[in-house]
Amino acid sequence: MRQIEPTFTFDSVGFSSFRAYLSDAADRGVVTFSPAPRGSDVVIAETSGSGTDKRPALVTATTLRKDLWDAFVDWSNESNYVFRPMTNEVAALKPGESAGDGAVHIPSASRDDQLVWMRELAASETNAAVKDELEAALREDQPTRAFAKVLRERTSVGRAWKRHLRRMILNRASQWAEENGLPQSVLQPATIHEPPSRNQTATNEDSAARDRVLAILADLPLSELLKLRIPLEYALRR
Repeated sequence: MRQIEPTFTFDSVGFSSFRAYLSDAADRGVVTFSPAPRGSDVVIAETSGSGTDKRPALVTATTLRKDLWDAFVDWSNESNYVFRPMTNEVAALKPGESAGDGAVHIPSASRDDQLVWMRELAASETNAAVKDELEAALREDQPTRAFAKVLRERTSVGRAWKRHLRRMILNRASQWAEENGLPQSVLQPATIHEPPSRNQTATNEDSAARDRVLAILADLPLSELLKLRIPLEYALRR
C-alpha cells in the first residue's frame, strides 16, 4: 500500500477538493474507488497500470514562468511561439519568420482546448443552479464570452476556473518539456538576486575595516599600544 507524501496538498496541484483529485486519478486509470459500506468514505484501490488512458501523469511543475504561461494560453489564430534552449528565451514568431536551429515549438492551448476545459469545469460543478448557468453559457453563440460573464458574477466559480486552467496549462507544459527532452527547470521563474542595499554595503565595509584594525592591534607590542591615543569615554566604559 502506498502512502501519501505528508507535505502533499491537493490544492497545490490545482484541485479544488480531494474528491476532484481522486476523480482525476481514476480517469487516468491510476486508481479505482467505490463507496464504503458505511458513511461517506470511499474505498480506493490502485490499478495495475495497464489502463488505456495515455494522458500524462499528474502535474509535475507547480509554477510556470510568465513568458511560457503567456505562450501556452494564447489562443489567437496567429499565435506561434517557440522556445530557444540555447538562450532560454520564448519568442513569438511573425508570419513567415524562421524559428531558427534548435528552437522548440510551444503548443499553445487553442480556443477549442479551453472550451473543453470549460465544459469539464461545468460538468464537475456540484451546485445545480450554477451548473445550469455554465452549461447554458457554453451553448451560446459566443460561449467563451458568456462563460466569462458567469465567472465574473460567480467569484467562487471564477476561482475554480483559474485553478482548473492553471492545472491544465501546467500539465501541458510539463508534458511538453518531457517530450522535447527539456529539464523541468526551464519552466520555473528565474530567481532574482537583489543587490545589497547601500546601507548594507557600508555596514559590511565598516565590519571588514574593524577586523583589519583589530588584527593589527593584536600584533602590536604593549609598548606601542601604550602610545595610542584612546578617547577617555572608551576607557570609562564597563
